[in-house]
Amino acid sequence: NAGPTIINNIISGNNHDGIDCNSSSPSITNNIVAMNGVYGIQCSDSSSPFIINNILTGNIEDGIYCSSSFSIPTITNNTISGNGGHGIWCGFSSSPIITNNIITGNGTTNAGYGIYLASGTPTINYNDVWGNNGLPTTYNYHNCGAGTYDISTNPQFIGEVDYHLQSTSPCINKGTSTAPNIPITDKDGNPRIIGNIVDMGAYEYQSLITGSLSITSTPTTAIIWLDGVDKGTVTPAILSGIIPGTHTVTLTKDGYYDWAGTVTVLAEATTDVVASLTLITGSISVTSTPTGAN
Repeated sequence: NAGPTIINNIISGNNHDGIDCNSSSPSITNNIVAMNGVYGIQCSDSSSPFIINNILTGNIEDGIYCSSSFSIPTITNNTISGNGGHGIWCGFSSSPIITNNIITGNGTTNAGYGIYLASGTPTINYNDVWGNNGLPTTYNYHNCGAGTYDISTNPQFIGEVDYHLQSTSPCINKGTSTAPNIPITDKDGNPRIIGNIVDMGAYEYQSLITGSLSITSTPTTAIIWLDGVDKGTVTPAILSGIIPGTHTVTLTKDGYYDWAGTVTVLAEATTDVVASLTLITGSISVTSTPTGAN
């Protein structure tokens, strides 16, 4: 009944399983489990591990093998791809909870399915199950069906063995942010939820989210400089596409002292900058003969 934490490892080249959970429920997070002799991860004899943010690839048999009636693994936000057998095998009445995963390209050496149900009651939803056994849809599920919000389409990885998502990936913003034990960061340690909805798979697509500035001044038509760069516009104006963080705004106008201030730009928000420029004035020295004239 041990519950160790297995985190940030490369587990590769073992003769049998990469990780064998036997009557234990470890937290298995942020690992690469690859090229092992049988299964990537085996869950047996009442094991209920938390399998989160892992890459399971190139294992000779199945990526994850669930084999006990009291085994209830939580399988969230993993990328399970390129294993010789099935992506996930469920048998002996096991009941895994399978959410936000990309399960693709398995069955490289055997007739493998994305999710193979021999027996049990898995909970399956918000996964991309596609292209297993070399066919787009035929070998995705066996003896079970797609979850309501599962998809079956090319996840568009950056490369053959680089499982980061391209900007056009259909897995972006297609998970559920209420998945069990959803992590706060992805496999790389980057923020897990970008754009309010979690992605499928181990890596969150890190799109650049920007903010805006709404700049007004008295008087108007002051030239706007941002971080020392002339923005080519005058007040009032809205500047968009600004990287979140602290910036310097400078306003210039003939006949007025320059105005400068620092402002914090927030992601997906517009921050107001309201400035009042001071008129440049001078003095007149008056003398007379005789003195004392009004």
